Formats: sequence, structure tokens, C-alpha cells
Amino acid sequence: MNNISSINSLLSSISGTSASISGKDSSVSSLLNSLNSSDNTSNASSFNGVNLSDYSSIKSGSYYKLLKTYYNRNSTSVDTSAVVSKIKSAANGAGNVVSSLNELKNASFAEKDRDKLTTQITDFVDDYNTMVSSATNTDSKNILQKTKWLTNMTKEFSEILSEAGISVGSDNRLSLNKDTLGKANESTLKELFSGASSYASKVLYKAEQIYSLAMTGGSSATAYTSKANYLPSGTSSFNTTT
Repeated sequence: MNNISSINSLLSSISGTSASISGKDSSVSSLLNSLNSSDNTSNASSFNGVNLSDYSSIKSGSYYKLLKTYYNRNSTSVDTSAVVSKIKSAANGAGNVVSSLNELKNASFAEKDRDKLTTQITDFVDDYNTMVSSATNTDSKNILQKTKWLTNMTKEFSEILSEAGISVGSDNRLSLNKDTLGKANESTLKELFSGASSYASKVLYKAEQIYSLAMTGGSSATAYTSKANYLPSGTSSFNTTT
């Protein structure tokens, strides 16, 4: 995966800056080798552009340790543990949205299966809210921009979402009325959650982008200094209520 290669490139200079490499360096090196190896395996280990092995490394805490080691080395002016924690939360949130939407791809929208569908959509709503909250809490302008696009797009779908019992709040959080969902037309649900041009497909695409950015620390050409030091964006102009 390109994002793992990007992390590897960013950290490659670290091992060459000192003749003495600590035990933590060796752990970072082992993790990078493991992640790169997983990238060369069959595509069966990934879905919709998200590598399951990479996602597993986030869940296990390995990715957190990798980023924490890097930021501790290259920054003395920021609270690196807070930066890493926010990035980790954004990656987890986006990864969970990808998972819940992939479950919905195979869902049955028939009335007889509405109870199971209600559970699946409830999971999506919860995961969406967590992703938006964690992503807007990062210091990455790139992640914030993707999240703003996502919440604006969701507002554009607010009318048809309401027909499925999903309302969009002023804080961009979704809420679900299960009674309305239970009575929703099957065609409406398919329009929202099935097909390449559906609402779910658009959310999935942005969630994958947020996940990918989080996997590279929310980096871009302007997120790092010439010495590869992380440069926090500071206070963002992104406002979740607009």
C-alpha cells in the first residue's frame, strides 16, 4: 500500500541519523517490514482499498507505537501523544465506517429482513458519527477537508435520508428513527445503500480517503518540514456546524 511506503520513506532517514539504534528502533523496523510484506500479499487481504493487515495493526496498537516513536524523535514543540492519539482515532473511525458499509452492500432491504437491516444501519450511523467526531478533532487540514466534504454531501442527501428514518443534525451527527426505517420503501433504501451512485458509495469513498490519510499521519506536501518534522496545522477553520 502506498501509504505504508510513505511512512517507510519518512522514517528511512531516522535509522541513518545515528550509529546506535535502540530496541524501539528495531521494533519500528520490524513493523515496517511486516506491513510492507502484507502489502505484497493477495488482494484477498483487503477490501475497497483498505488493507486488513494495516487496519489490524491499528487495532492492536502497533501503528500507534510506530507513529509515537517517529513524532517523539522529530518534534519537541508539540504534544506528540495527543497528535498520535487523534490520528489513531480518525483511522479507527474511518475503518469502522468502511466495515459497516461493506456489510450493508450485501444487506437485504425486503420488509421481512428489516430487523437485521435496522441493526446494520444502526451500526453505520454510530460508526459515521464516531468517524466525523474523531476526524474533526485531528490537526490535519487534509482530513478536515475530506470530512467537511463528507458532511456537506450528507446534508445534500438529507431529504431522502429522512425517508429512511435518518436525520442530519446541526452538529452533522446522524440519528435514526427505527420506526420510520421499518416502514421505509425498499426502493428508497436501495437508492441510499446500494449501487455505485448511492449515498453509501459516496460515504465509503470518503471514509477510505480519511483512512488512507490517517495511515500517513494526515500528511501532505505541506504537513512536514524540509527536515521531515511534523508541522501541526494549528487551529483549523473547519466548523462542524456549517
